[in-house]
Amino acid sequence: MPTSSAKSSSNSHSRFNKKIEVKCWCEDLCPVFVSRTPENPGNKFLGGEGGCGFFRWVDDEGIQKQDMILESNRITEQRQMMALMHMVVVLLEAILFILVLVLCKI
Repeated sequence: MPTSSAKSSSNSHSRFNKKIEVKCWCEDLCPVFVSRTPENPGNKFLGGEGGCGFFRWVDDEGIQKQDMILESNRITEQRQMMALMHMVVVLLEAILFILVLVLCKI
């Protein structure tokens, strides 16, 4: 499907009553909208309402498979980042402990 920004499509849209539960980057549930623009008439899309800029086109079966893969990859990246941040915290705790030991001996 053609790509477009959420802002240009959301300027003329209406809510679509099909229930699709997808969270945007703000972790809010995204409503499904129907584009009323000349470029994408009648195409359904998800749009974050929290100002995060989340936007995904939707097909008749729900979220497109490609978007599901992208979301899965994003979750995997977040988990990897959290693991890395945990390792940094552990390292900083070890450095702090060593500094305390050094300062106590002075």
